[in-house]
Amino acid sequence: MIGDAAPSSPVPYRIAVAGKLDARWAEWFDGFALTVDGGTTILSGVVSDQAHLHGVLDKILDLGLTLVLVKAVGPPSSVPEQRGASAASRPGRSCEW
Repeated sequence: MIGDAAPSSPVPYRIAVAGKLDARWAEWFDGFALTVDGGTTILSGVVSDQAHLHGVLDKILDLGLTLVLVKAVGPPSSVPEQRGASAASRPGRSCEW
């Protein structure tokens, strides 16, 4: 395996897509927080494993959105994932680009 993270370690991610999605899409994107920056929507949240990440990316594909960036923004966490909570509400999860 590439990298030091165990396959099941939750990792915070930022995913940017071209276009504007409003907050009502957050639930569909597994509780990721959505913010709009100009003409780009940024999805911020924790993925539990690679399958979860691929699921989020599949949803982006299903909507026909253009993927701009996928970035792990922190080390794997030893704290269990808190799905449904916004990234801003999780301690230690505020991430800058």
